[in-house]
Amino acid sequence: MIVRSNQRVLVGLLVVSQLAIATSASANAWLLWYVVQTIDYKGSGSTQTPWTLIETLPDYQECEHLLSEKVNMFAQLPTATNKHVQILGHIRTNTWYEGAEPIASQTWRYDCFPATVDPRGPKGK
Repeated sequence: MIVRSNQRVLVGLLVVSQLAIATSASANAWLLWYVVQTIDYKGSGSTQTPWTLIETLPDYQECEHLLSEKVNMFAQLPTATNKHVQILGHIRTNTWYEGAEPIASQTWRYDCFPATVDPRGPKGK
């Protein structure tokens, strides 16, 4: 009977330790998100996409590294003659022109958030 009781305690401790490890891993995880704002200067105004998750990473440094890769990837793409690309930190803005007048822009914002933060805001109940 003592052996069976010790087995239950051991199993209980294993379950608790696995939960602690899983909780610790997710608490340290960082998530790379993006959001896009589009502005039509000649008509429909401004729209914004919901925040979209790109990837879950084990730590902040890896998240920042992937963020930099995403932004720099766009910096290397060829642009049309009527388009201007500006990159400032983790924000990339494309602006299209008709002559000297801007006609539309699209701003991509990338951010790393801890797994405990959802940039979309609180969920309804």
